[in-house]
Amino acid sequence: MYRYWNELGTAEIAALMELSSGAVWVNLHRARQTFKRHFTTLTEGSRAHR
Repeated sequence: MYRYWNELGTAEIAALMELSSGAVWVNLHRARQTFKRHFTTLTEGSRAHR
């Protein structure tokens, strides 16, 4: 939410969450991977029902 809705940078998010910038980057990366995996699954499922 901080990154995309509030448009905060990694350093700002790190300060708010009391994490290192590296930890924030890793969490964002993992969240993007999870989103992509779920989104792909959903869109492939909808194509099969056409």
